[in-house]
Parts: sequence; structure tokens; C-alpha cells
Amino acid sequence: MRKNLVFLLAVLWQLPSMAADRIPEGLTGSWSTAESLYAGSTGQTEMHLLADGFGVLAGSTPPAQENGGAPADPGVHAPRAIIGFPFQATLQGGELIVRPFIPKAGQSPMASDMVLSCRYVATAPSITCKGPDGVPMVLARRSKKVPDEVVRMIDHLRPLS
Repeated sequence: MRKNLVFLLAVLWQLPSMAADRIPEGLTGSWSTAESLYAGSTGQTEMHLLADGFGVLAGSTPPAQENGGAPADPGVHAPRAIIGFPFQATLQGGELIVRPFIPKAGQSPMASDMVLSCRYVATAPSITCKGPDGVPMVLARRSKKVPDEVVRMIDHLRPLS
């Protein structure tokens, strides 16, 4: 009995360290392919990553074009489809593994089979991610801090477990 109690205390002692920050400070923050989801003539991607591994990934389509293929008025943001999803990331060696999840009201979130594999390049600084299609996506650091409104959104999407 005494051995079991000592073992249980040893395990419980480790829980706070396991719950501590899992993602190094150099990886946390906001990353993107451009200055915003509306920039340029191609689709863009943003990733916001917190120290506990939770975050959101958002992407936009290229801007809509007028009939005949002409770009819309350059002074106005052309419409784009924007979609995003929450994720949980873990470090496995030098690789950041991003696993999307779909929150379900009152239940544990559904995990997605889609996984992004990302590598950090400190000299840039940038993160290069590859999804199931194998196409690389390079995200540059936009901010070391995730905007407060995004943190609140992540907190609302975070699993309750």
C-alpha cells in the first residue's frame, strides 16, 4: 500500500510539469504567408499558436475576379472565402505536429485525420508546414504574441477535458 501511495504521489508531482508550456517561446505567436488574409492575388494562411499547443489556423482563397477575369477595383478588398479551424500542436523531436479538431457542444472534440507537419527555421524565422498533399507552405513570424481576441476565441474552442 505504501509503495502505491509513493508511486501515486510521484505521478501527481509530475502532472504540473506535463501541463506546463509544451511549445517553446520561439514557436508561439502569430505566423502567416502574408500581412493579412486579404493580401496579394493568391490565397493566404495564418496560424496562431499558444504555449500550451492550442491554436487556430485560417486560410483564404484568392480574391474574386469580375466577369471576364479582370481583377476587382484595386482600392477595395475583393471578396474571398475564409475558413479556419482550431488545432492542438505537439512537438515530436524537431517537428511540430498540428492536429485539427472539431469542437462539439457538450462532448469531447472530434479529432481530424488531417495532420500538418511543420519545421521551424530559426534563421528566417519561419515555419514550413506540409499537409497531406505534401505541398509546402511557408509562414513568417508576424507577431510573438497572439492577439487577445484570438486568445479568447481559442479559449472558447478549447476542449473541456
